[in-house]
Amino acid sequence: MGITTALVTSGSGSVRGISSVVDYVGKGNVLLPSAAGELALRGGGGGGGGGGGYPGTLFGVTALTRQVLIDAQTYSNDPTAKKDQSFENLKPLVMGQIPALFAADSAREIVRATRFADEFKFKLMIYGGREAYRELGLLKGMHVPVILSVDVQDAPSKKMDTGEDATPQEVLNERYDLWQEHSMNPKVLNDAGVPLAFSLGSGFGDYLKGIRKMITTGLPRDAALKGMTLGAAGILGVSDKVGSIEVGKLANLVIMTGDFADDKSQIKSVVAEGTKIDLNNGGAK
Repeated sequence: MGITTALVTSGSGSVRGISSVVDYVGKGNVLLPSAAGELALRGGGGGGGGGGGYPGTLFGVTALTRQVLIDAQTYSNDPTAKKDQSFENLKPLVMGQIPALFAADSAREIVRATRFADEFKFKLMIYGGREAYRELGLLKGMHVPVILSVDVQDAPSKKMDTGEDATPQEVLNERYDLWQEHSMNPKVLNDAGVPLAFSLGSGFGDYLKGIRKMITTGLPRDAALKGMTLGAAGILGVSDKVGSIEVGKLANLVIMTGDFADDKSQIKSVVAEGTKIDLNNGGAK
C-alpha cells in the first residue's frame, strides 16, 4: 500500500500500552520506541463474559482506567515505591514525556478523551475521529491532531425497496444525510487547521482508496499528501528522520505510475531506508 513508516499499536483493551514508530525494512527499524501511550474508553469485555463482569460497562471501564492512571502517577512520583513493570511502562505517559493516543470516533468519545487529557495533563492525539468535526472548537482549542481512519464508507442508497419489510424512505434519507455529514469531516478539519494524518483503522482497509475517497468529498489533494508524509511525521515526532526528501533523512520513497490521487495510478516501486523492497514479497507487511 506504499506505507514505509507506521505507528504500531496494540489496538485492544483500555490501557493499551506504548506505541512505537517503525520503518518497514527487513525485520523493522524502530525510529521511536515510545511514541505515545494508547488509551480507549469503551465498554464491554468484562471478566464475567459477554460484558457482564467488571468493568463490563463504560462507567466501569472509565473508572478503572482512571484508577490505573492515578496509581501509575503515584508510583512515578514515589522514588521509594517497589518496582512494578506495568507502572514503569506507563511512566513516560503519566509523567508527560509522551502524548496520549486516544481511540475515539464519536463526538462523545472525543469529549471524554479531552477530559482525560485535561485531568492528567496529557498532550493528546485522537485516532479514528469520524465525528471530530462536531467538536472542532474543542480540538482546535487544545491543539489536538487527528489521525483519521481510511475506512471510509461508500454512499448508502436512498432508493427504497419494495415489500412489507422495506426500510422507510425517511430512514434511508437520514442515513444518507449522516453519511454526507461524516464524509465532509476531513475537509472541515483541514479547513480549520487541525493537523491530520491517516490510519488503516480496522487494519483491513485500502489505504490509498480511502484517501482518494476523502479527496473526492472535499479534502484538498495537497492536504492529503501532507497527511501521508511530512504532516504525519510531525504529529508522530519523527519529522527529523522521515516525511520529506531532504539531505540527512532516511531514503523512504514510493514511486507510482501517476498521481497518487488518481484511481488508475498504481505503486511501481518502494524504497525503504535506501533499499528497494520486493513488492511481491513485501506487500503483506
